Amino acid sequence: MAHARDPMRLSSRALTIAVAIWVMGGPSVTEVAAGERLSDVPQWNQTGGPGAGHVNSVAIDPSQPKILYRGDALSGIHRTLSGGGRWRPASQGITDLNIQVLAVDPVNGSNVYAGTSYNGMFRSNNSGKNWVPANSGIPDSSWPAAIAVDTVSPSTVYVGVGDNANGGVYKSIDGAANWFPVNHGLPGNNVTALAIDPTDPATVYAGTTGVFKSIDGGANWVDASNGIPDIDQVHALAIDPSSPSTVYAGTSDGAQGLNGGVYKSTDGGLNWVPSRAGMPIDAGITALAMDPKDPSTLYASPVDADFSTVGIYKTTNGGALWEAVNQSFIVQTLAIDPLNETTIYAGTIGWGVIKSVDAGQRWKLANAGVANSIVKAMAADASAPATVYAGCPGASKTVDGGLLWVPKNRGIDPDLEHCPLALAIDPSAPSTVYAGTAGGGVFKSIDAGANWGPVNAGLTQKYVEALALDPSAPSTIYAGTISGGVFKSTNAGEVWAPVNHGLTNLDVLALAVDPSVSTTVYAGTGGGGVFKSNDGGAQWTPMNAGLSQRYVRALVIDPSAPGSVYVGAHQEDDEGFCTATSVFKSTNGGTSWTMSTGGRCVGSGFVALAIDPAATATVYAGNDFDGVYRTVDAGQSWAPFNEGLSNTEVTELAIAATVPSTVYVGTSGGGVFKYVNG
Repeated sequence: MAHARDPMRLSSRALTIAVAIWVMGGPSVTEVAAGERLSDVPQWNQTGGPGAGHVNSVAIDPSQPKILYRGDALSGIHRTLSGGGRWRPASQGITDLNIQVLAVDPVNGSNVYAGTSYNGMFRSNNSGKNWVPANSGIPDSSWPAAIAVDTVSPSTVYVGVGDNANGGVYKSIDGAANWFPVNHGLPGNNVTALAIDPTDPATVYAGTTGVFKSIDGGANWVDASNGIPDIDQVHALAIDPSSPSTVYAGTSDGAQGLNGGVYKSTDGGLNWVPSRAGMPIDAGITALAMDPKDPSTLYASPVDADFSTVGIYKTTNGGALWEAVNQSFIVQTLAIDPLNETTIYAGTIGWGVIKSVDAGQRWKLANAGVANSIVKAMAADASAPATVYAGCPGASKTVDGGLLWVPKNRGIDPDLEHCPLALAIDPSAPSTVYAGTAGGGVFKSIDAGANWGPVNAGLTQKYVEALALDPSAPSTIYAGTISGGVFKSTNAGEVWAPVNHGLTNLDVLALAVDPSVSTTVYAGTGGGGVFKSNDGGAQWTPMNAGLSQRYVRALVIDPSAPGSVYVGAHQEDDEGFCTATSVFKSTNGGTSWTMSTGGRCVGSGFVALAIDPAATATVYAGNDFDGVYRTVDAGQSWAPFNEGLSNTEVTELAIAATVPSTVYVGTSGGGVFKYVNG
């Protein structure tokens, strides 16, 4: 059943292209566990990354704050025993991996609670090793958005839920085994924040459209929103434990989506005043966190409607003045180590968990062991087959075949949506790498990804879907763009010029240069099929005889027989939905095409292709719903090839020229998988 989710939370399939923000200063990456390696079993094995993800919740075990849990919108729950040094999957028993909220029992840290987007509540009594459903009494149509555990009587748990018809608060007095509604006086709207007075557990605050307060453990609620605009949805609440009549609320404008701010009450919610001096005025607040030792110090995460304002703000004077301590990440949740107030964790959109150990002055990624990126681009280094680059969010790199991935983003403009959609390595100088991005044009690194800079002179369209280098003269580069057609550079990206004569469809999704005749270039388009140029892009000709599906997202040329070309294509109806998808093959340079195999078309169908350079009759095709298909007879027959591939939403393929060949597959939400073709 579809639910109207909290607009400040992200759900699984809605996350096609995330907003990718620069990591300040190239954060460090933690070590791999001693003795760990990828499985040698001849099947797909998930590599160690790239680790990022869309994190909706971070929860700390108060008694052992090195133990944390993270809840992702795509890949369930992970647990760390080392303060984010290394994460392990911890979702056994959870049937919905779109995690909305987490909470840890403040007295017995082995009790953990999780709220999911579609299958309600789960609980674990063994620190996340196993989970069981915990929905008795909660309607099936509800989705949990907030959990609060009584610090005095931890078997008492409250959950705030959203519902298509009627949101509210449910209460358990037996550790989530059973629930009953406690909604008398609530308006029936989605409840997205809860807070219990630490000095009086019968006093509970609920964030909905405004703030509501109960002084009898939820039996009755009264409106406590005077001063907060009626249309504001409250997403975060924080109570000063030393002065519990002081309460903070983080809001967003329910009508506009994100506009809101921080409000403060010093009389237990009777009256509220804005508390956002120094903070952007048009930003909603997704999270609040209070320093456990100094309640006048708080952190807040603002986000505005177009993501031009993001990051983390800090106040050290009870909200009188805020200042930015990070402006690079879209933050969904905040958590502070209860024993060390300078250690802060933030769950972000696209970059997973970030961590500061100096009260917010500096931040680094803390995602080792998590492999849940939405991979939009990959490139394998032919000179060093264990070196692979993957894109989205940002660029990541492995030099050990996927055991450890390192973010490589220094120099990418943080104000643009820089999800790399295409990556290409210069075969003559493999430290030179190009990235085509979703809005920022082309970036170039000449030091193997350590630093990047834009190379966009003449590139008037910055949404770059495809890159192709001339293998015989790699300073010649082609860039396929959305609505701008093909651009060409003959000087390694310094200057670009459009080369679109004859190209009647300017949405270019795939490019390939003939390895034997470098002036021959193919372009796959979004609706116009395949175009071919025999003169380096000066003139294009449609090549669609037999190609019944004209949305071409993947295109590869057989290096041993350049007249043999494969394309991954699909067809769309008038509303843009995929109606058919196939791999087509031409043996005469695109003059005619025959269907090689078909597959299910849920998203865009076949979106990736790769030919094994050591055995060119072996071709892999990636379907964004069905996983990988493989042929070993040059397309005469195909078979699913998904053993070990736990995520079959395939987005990219790359092959490293090892002996035997190593195949990498990028997925939507599962990071990169690896197969050794032996």
